[in-house]
Amino acid sequence: MFVNVLPLEVVVRVFDVVLVEGMAGLIRVALAVLKYNEQGFLNCKNFEEMWEFMDKAPSLIFDVNSFFSLAFNRKIVGSFRNVNELRIKQKKKIDRKEFEDSFSFVMRRRKGIGGEGEGQAQKLYKRVEGSVGLVREVER
Repeated sequence: MFVNVLPLEVVVRVFDVVLVEGMAGLIRVALAVLKYNEQGFLNCKNFEEMWEFMDKAPSLIFDVNSFFSLAFNRKIVGSFRNVNELRIKQKKKIDRKEFEDSFSFVMRRRKGIGGEGEGQAQKLYKRVEGSVGLVREVER
């Protein structure tokens, strides 16, 4: 993937990273390529310019040491553990939002049909919320 676009010295070090870290290292290098060339990407005015820049961006890595310092700088790229935690947290928020939207839709329809009192609706909400695992952990 990187062999025919990165300078040889970078390719050799990428292989080292992949052998030590596996796919996480490869992702770290890919993110570093984007970050290393961030200003060039930001200067692109349309998709075609960005595509052309992406073609040449990896070959613009001249300082290999600073590139790999960037790739392993946790402030820039972040830790994959944090990314996974954020992914789980966002999934819970999305699940909760979908649940609340569905519940409010059903309750609006029920009110039109004859409906239930507000207290009963809240009890039902809490019971269903607990049964699908959407407890208040999402708000942490």
